[in-house]
Amino acid sequence: MSSNLVVNCASVPGTEMASILSAREGGEVLFFSMATSFTAAALGAEGAGKDVRLTVGTVTRAATPASPWIWCGRAPRCGKIIASRVE
Repeated sequence: MSSNLVVNCASVPGTEMASILSAREGGEVLFFSMATSFTAAALGAEGAGKDVRLTVGTVTRAATPASPWIWCGRAPRCGKIIASRVE
């Protein structure tokens, strides 16, 4: 089963492909980690032939595991992404 939206906030490297492969065709992967290799994500998605949107989130406050959800709750664009992807 694939998801419309996958949020990756893992604090370890090497999780990009797991997120990309979990997203359905035309889905979106939202990366929220300093451990993310954007080169690996972009080349991995292309190499796997996955048509997904790769989005990089940023948090200006102290990062916590809940930061992506706090950011999404306060950022209109992220809220729109979630609303458009969740069935």
